[in-house]
Amino acid sequence: METETDRNVDRVIVVGAGAAGLAAARLLQSHGRDVVVLEGRTRVGGRMSTVDVDGALVDEGAAWIDGHKTNPIVGLAGSAGLATMRADYVDPFRVGAFDPVRRRWLGRVESLRHIVAIARATERLSEPDTTEATNLAERIDRVVDRRGRADDVRRVRRFLVRRSAELNWADRADLLGAHATESGMVYAGRESVIVGGYGRLVDVLAAGLDIRLEHVVESIRYRNEGVEVVTTKGTFSGAHAIVTVPLGVLKAGTIAFDPPLPAAKVAAIEGIGVGRLEKIIFRFDEPFWRTNPTRARNLYNIDDDTPCPIFFDLSAGAGRPTLVALLTGDHGTRLVGDPEPMIAQALAILETMFPGRVTKPTAAHTTAWQLDPLALGSYSTVRPETSEKHFADLLAPVASRLLFAGEATNVLRSGYVDGAVDSGVREASRILGHDVKLELVRAPLHENRREAYAHGHVAARRD
Repeated sequence: METETDRNVDRVIVVGAGAAGLAAARLLQSHGRDVVVLEGRTRVGGRMSTVDVDGALVDEGAAWIDGHKTNPIVGLAGSAGLATMRADYVDPFRVGAFDPVRRRWLGRVESLRHIVAIARATERLSEPDTTEATNLAERIDRVVDRRGRADDVRRVRRFLVRRSAELNWADRADLLGAHATESGMVYAGRESVIVGGYGRLVDVLAAGLDIRLEHVVESIRYRNEGVEVVTTKGTFSGAHAIVTVPLGVLKAGTIAFDPPLPAAKVAAIEGIGVGRLEKIIFRFDEPFWRTNPTRARNLYNIDDDTPCPIFFDLSAGAGRPTLVALLTGDHGTRLVGDPEPMIAQALAILETMFPGRVTKPTAAHTTAWQLDPLALGSYSTVRPETSEKHFADLLAPVASRLLFAGEATNVLRSGYVDGAVDSGVREASRILGHDVKLELVRAPLHENRREAYAHGHVAARRD
């Protein structure tokens, strides 16, 4: 249990050691504030988790940097000495699209035409909705079908646009708001990844911070004079608390607030959705799916009923031949309930694409964010009832002492790591009374980085 020396009334208590919490803590500490970070897991990083799958370093949760030209995460990674690389899933030179209905691969020119059409449809979906659709699936159907194209063309484009939206918003399109694609800010460029995984950025963000692992927060008492945070390993007092736990945890009510949160905050927690995005990570001996052995190839399976609409080739960043299948909505829920049948189905899909060429994976790893008590879902998403007011109310401080950060509190970049980091910067600036900027320094090289990841980045205190 914590001792009385840990009951510092001047400190800032950060609840959660994910992207938002680490960013806020680093900034506050660098500006002279006493900060302690309370983390329920045995590792730091939250939904940024890099795992070693038979020698391949792959991200279980956050993986992509959206917009390689202007996204600030690219700059942060570079300043820390971390390499990034392009991993664009709509690059026509990196895409292989298989149509099981016609049992053939789409040609490059045909794929390029569909990709151009996707870009145009996405642009229309980002504009205010005039279709009066009740959900995103209906709106996509109307956007794709508006010119009465041939059945096969319409089927393929509807699939590609809908699945792209579902992968971005982490659930079935018919459960998403028709306005989901309208919100947010877009960074210039395509997707990229950090070579070796987001865990390397976590290492830099967490370095030098006072982080208490396995401290699950049970309650937060806030008053005009300060806050008191009760954990499974003791009580901490301070001037402010910044709550950065995932929205799924707030929805579950596992943290008791005294006094109870205002009605607007409760309505915001209930009104914003939590997505269901899970992964199957396959490690192979050889990249049998590539036509050019040195060039990444992302695979689309154009089947409305498929649990695995896309397989990402993340071999270069992982350091080993690696395919990652993304499953959303009900398929993601089935994966966490019973992984083995879903693994077998994913391999059967690959066998349909590459008859006689699929080799047995050396390892297969599945995620279960929906069952993780410290996540309870992948990331925030937009339901039909979700409004911008919900996001504004979620980020609003309570009684000046209780602050909230995390990707779900960033309406412009909800669901993204950069949105989470920006929210941590926002709340640190609020406490300091002026705007501050997050800067990182080059990361020290761990003697055995793979071993560090295998053991969950254990670089903080458990006592």
